[in-house]
Amino acid sequence: MDELRISNHFIERFNLRYFGRDEKWKIGDLKGYLSKVLKPYQLKHLMRRKDFDSPQYIHFGSKHSLVVMNNTIVTIYNTGVK
Repeated sequence: MDELRISNHFIERFNLRYFGRDEKWKIGDLKGYLSKVLKPYQLKHLMRRKDFDSPQYIHFGSKHSLVVMNNTIVTIYNTGVK
């Protein structure tokens, strides 16, 4: 996960859509949190698809999807019902 970049847009949307509060993340801390929260198969899927030029959607729990492309986590979407 160290080689992945995390966009500022992702951090803003992660706080809003997933975390539910404005958290001041250090990139290393956020990567560590994501590594712990992602299931092993999700992390493996993310690492396989991170270099694609088109957006790749990685399920993140039952209600969210991460969008990754060009070695960058771009944003997070709400995909499930609340």
